[in-house]
Amino acid sequence: MTEIADARAPWLAAAAPSPRSADDVLAVLDAAIVRAREGGADDVSGDGLRDAVAAAREAGIPWGIIGDHLGMARGNAYQKYRKRPA
Repeated sequence: MTEIADARAPWLAAAAPSPRSADDVLAVLDAAIVRAREGGADDVSGDGLRDAVAAAREAGIPWGIIGDHLGMARGNAYQKYRKRPA
């Protein structure tokens, strides 16, 4: 996953090359949120952010906490960022 995130979002790798703790993963998520908002997005979106949410889920962060960081309800975060079949 890290290699994929690095290829799509070099700034994500620079923010935290190999997150290990929940705090590290959430710091990367927060950085991705800031980047998305700085990019002029009306809502929080973007590939880098999707990668950060996926990394948070892989680290075991619950949807409720991810939603809190995104400024949305748990269910809305799940609906928007869950992994969907290809």
